[in-house]
Amino acid sequence: MPTWQFLENAVQKAKNSLLNLSIEEAISLALNYGKEDTLMLDAVPERALAEEIKKAYPEAALVSEEESFGDPAKAKMVFFADPLDGSSMLEKFLSKQDNKKMCVGRALFEDACVPSRIWESEFGKPVDLTSCCTALTAVMNGKLLHAALYNYCTGETFLFDETGFCSHGRLRSTIKFPADFRGLIAVRQHEGATYCGKDAYKENLQRIDLPVEARIVEKYSQHTTGPMRPLFLSDLFRGYEDPRMLGFVLANGEKITEWIHWFLMFPKYTGLKLFEVIDKNCGEIRGVPTAVRDASESIFQESVDGFRLNLSKLMSLKNPAEYRSTLVICDSSNKVICDWAAANGHRNVWFYE
Repeated sequence: MPTWQFLENAVQKAKNSLLNLSIEEAISLALNYGKEDTLMLDAVPERALAEEIKKAYPEAALVSEEESFGDPAKAKMVFFADPLDGSSMLEKFLSKQDNKKMCVGRALFEDACVPSRIWESEFGKPVDLTSCCTALTAVMNGKLLHAALYNYCTGETFLFDETGFCSHGRLRSTIKFPADFRGLIAVRQHEGATYCGKDAYKENLQRIDLPVEARIVEKYSQHTTGPMRPLFLSDLFRGYEDPRMLGFVLANGEKITEWIHWFLMFPKYTGLKLFEVIDKNCGEIRGVPTAVRDASESIFQESVDGFRLNLSKLMSLKNPAEYRSTLVICDSSNKVICDWAAANGHRNVWFYE
């Protein structure tokens, strides 16, 4: 089975396992699994992904939110999973449902419009970008192969490989991400999106000292999910509340499973740049640095055919999914961000030059 097809099937299994839970089950604690506060809505899709990987790739490693397995530094095939990004939003959404015996799938899809309107009123527009999601990326010998992402509110599946965006499933033909990005110059280059929902992330944002004129748009700072965040730079975002695009998106000291999928979301020569923030005075979240202090600490390793992932950098952590970084994506025409990155010695990382 091709890797992309496996990823699609695995993500579908994870999705079905969650949607078939009752709300009561989904928002209950997962006993003897993950952390003390891990909920079933987090544990069940992760278990489903792990089972599929073990069956199809018994020698592979999994880097995931709650429980990883295998050795990423030695395994030929490594999978990175964010089984349910936006789980706190989904828990809040489900907790407001009167009938807790109803299954999660019915709560999200009983009416094609009403749940989406409720979600957007609570967590922001458009639901295409603010929804909770499942993401899974495959890496072989340090090279990114394919990624799959499922949007729970729209029922859409996104598939990516090193050539960029692949339409599939219920994906609407009107979405042209990122093929049209080269022609879309952000008018508001100084405005961006990232996650600042907790104090540690607010502190990290202050510490990296973005340009004075740069700012994170408040309504996109509390509920933006990690894997889908680059879609704010696509035409999925255009025209919802303002025809102008945002100028950049930021991984704000977040874990690797939030942003590793980003590197497969763009084809070659889109004119986009991704900068890895180098900060010798970076802070920590739960004892893990929020940025690299020197390029030698980076998971991104230059090779003769472009950057590859040096997964040995994960092995000092109890769970390799705890590895964190601060990254910025913008268009090459974004003078505000590009000049800031050059002046501060931040590294332009790309896999497909």
